[in-house]
Amino acid sequence: MIKHLGQPRRLILEWEPPIEASDRKRWSIGEVIGDGVPSSFRYFTGTEFENNNDGRTIDAARQVGYRGFPAFGPHKDELVKPIETGVAETLARRLAARSRSDFNDYLKHHLLQPSEMLTDMALLGATGARLPGDGFALTDPLDNITSARDMVIELVGFRHYLDKTLDLPRGAVLQLQPEPDSEHDPDAIKVISGTETVGYINRLQAKGLGRLIQTHDVSAYVHRFNGTPTRPRAYAFVQVREVVGQVAA
Repeated sequence: MIKHLGQPRRLILEWEPPIEASDRKRWSIGEVIGDGVPSSFRYFTGTEFENNNDGRTIDAARQVGYRGFPAFGPHKDELVKPIETGVAETLARRLAARSRSDFNDYLKHHLLQPSEMLTDMALLGATGARLPGDGFALTDPLDNITSARDMVIELVGFRHYLDKTLDLPRGAVLQLQPEPDSEHDPDAIKVISGTETVGYINRLQAKGLGRLIQTHDVSAYVHRFNGTPTRPRAYAFVQVREVVGQVAA
């Protein structure tokens, strides 16, 4: 279970193209800001959009089906003011209602437990707030972490390594291997089981996790496999601990 829950103040809204798209690489489309409760959302535009998407433009996203996040209106090319009305309510609808009789089962599925620290921002970041079929999810970019943290991280590219993961049991140890010489992303982190690659860390989290690997003890384990045959998903449970004898900054 997650004992050290993160309290992100910033989450990235991602979009994954539909299965039939020619390129299914994920897109970073905007950010949610909040202290405990989401208070604002804004779309990335122009150069900022390209910098968050490896140089790809918003027009390229539209070519593979992107139309904006429905509740926040169309994604325009020009810079607009952050949306500050209805953000918390909109995103809360992507979570299980706390009043549900099976809410504790929902938490357990995500390795969470009831706690006064379980704010909406923490719950959105810990679960990803993914809904079936719409392609959107929220990702904690792991900003400014200096102390112990537990988290569940989805392995990207997992579908390319399915034959290497068929026999992996829950709890199996995973190795996190930074790839600073990668021609695609110097922050890339490969996830390995034994000698086999089983996926990569989401690029939105790789930079933050890479810093933690340099300064903390970081361990990773197989958490769960789910999804569909055409869109399989794999998740790792990652523990970050301070190095013994080292005081957090």
